[in-house]
Amino acid sequence: MIKEKINKPNIRDTKPGYSEGYYDIFEHLEDYAAKIFAAADIHPQETKVMEGETGVILNVFDGQQRAIVKINPFHGDLLTSDYFYNKLEGSGVPVPSVLFFDDSRQVIPYDFQVLEYLEGVDIRSIPAKLHRQAGTLVGEALQKIHSINVEGFGWPLSGGGWGATSWLDALRKNYFDSSLAKKHEVFSTEEIRQIERITFFNEKLNSIAPHLIHSDVGHGNSLYRLEDNQLFLVGFIDPGGIIGGDPMFDVPLSVDAEDDFEKGIGEVYTGRRSLSPEEEYRLNHLNLARRFWSTCWHYATGRDHKPVKDKTVVLLKNLTTR
Repeated sequence: MIKEKINKPNIRDTKPGYSEGYYDIFEHLEDYAAKIFAAADIHPQETKVMEGETGVILNVFDGQQRAIVKINPFHGDLLTSDYFYNKLEGSGVPVPSVLFFDDSRQVIPYDFQVLEYLEGVDIRSIPAKLHRQAGTLVGEALQKIHSINVEGFGWPLSGGGWGATSWLDALRKNYFDSSLAKKHEVFSTEEIRQIERITFFNEKLNSIAPHLIHSDVGHGNSLYRLEDNQLFLVGFIDPGGIIGGDPMFDVPLSVDAEDDFEKGIGEVYTGRRSLSPEEEYRLNHLNLARRFWSTCWHYATGRDHKPVKDKTVVLLKNLTTR
């Protein structure tokens, strides 16, 4: 039984630019959550709602322990994270255990997952002087992740196999979505032509075997514990839609990092060893692809897109005038 009122009938007004499924989940959340709790044998005394970027997150307490419930409107996204977490068991990278997973869409019309709750805070809750160290810890975790080979590109399919035939195919399928649909409102026709030619349709980026990647490394995707002025990584969570691909896609450009966190990640790769010319080429061009998509996503969801666009245009000029 859910004690709190957790439906959000005004979600369309407060968060424009999201999917129809995203809105439907929030508008019927009490009903969907009750069905999930019954299926997973959860008896919550407290339920907190968090607005994820692609789905809904519930922090549930049953009187003894907490668990995280994720509901996602995009069929296959939670199967991707299920594979990611299971693949990292015993790797030394701290990830939550999957306690329950259902993508049958028989319980509710969406995929859902119940995860172990990891006690920790994200980078926004630790002192700024430790942000670079936090990035270093994430960079070291990424190196372990990237050392794992996977069977295909993109994302695993529920019936077996993988969702893309190549790395470029994975990028195109995952990022030519509703966000990029607004690209002509943000970039000029010539900028779009140049960016897409040297990223999504650049065969030089296809020259790698598939490795496990996270594909959505950011401030909210890693959890930490601060103890006696020492920082520990206690959770690496929420992989993106692509988990089979090029490790360089996860690595920010250290020389143009947004903040100390990104600098810390990049330095693990570029400061502790020299990248090969091929790796550097892929790093630069994949960063352009990520920034292009990120600019359009910021614009589509009503965020300030100009700082990201400015960096995208500068990087484009650097790559096309070499």
